[in-house]
Amino acid sequence: MTSKSTPIGKSASASRKTSAPALRIGDVFAIPFPGGREGYGQIVLPGDALYVVVFEPLLASRPEIASIGRMPILLVGWTLDSLLHTNKWTVIGNTVPEIGRIPFPAYRVLVSGEQRVHSFDGSKWRRARPGEIDLLDEKTIRSPVRYQNALMAHHALAMDDEDYRKLERPYVAARVLDI
Repeated sequence: MTSKSTPIGKSASASRKTSAPALRIGDVFAIPFPGGREGYGQIVLPGDALYVVVFEPLLASRPEIASIGRMPILLVGWTLDSLLHTNKWTVIGNTVPEIGRIPFPAYRVLVSGEQRVHSFDGSKWRRARPGEIDLLDEKTIRSPVRYQNALMAHHALAMDDEDYRKLERPYVAARVLDI
């Protein structure tokens, strides 16, 4: 059985092309689909792992970049840049992310045998309260293919997988906590 996700900080290999241009906050990328349609995503936070949103529509013609950032958000989370650096996903422009629409969840972290809740950026933490251990997830990177497959499944183009629910905006938004 293969792992569907890798907790951040644990071994996750990704090949890097050092000549590839740096990815930036707001970069909008196209995700190709059968029949000439495209899905779209946006980089919210760049780095070794990318925090991205993937928008709900699949479209036959490419809209203006600014309008893509206003589309309904379907998926949110951490991923890697492998499909961007191999040009399987293509950066098509840049627009400021609508941060108010994007959930930034808290995470569950085990430190010296104690369950803690860490803020999205890791700058704050506290002991976990009852119920939070079951509610929260570890900070996890999922393969970009998981996002592509989840978008395909949403549009009935691929088999669904219960794990895709953890990528959906409502699931992530339910894990936003004050720390």
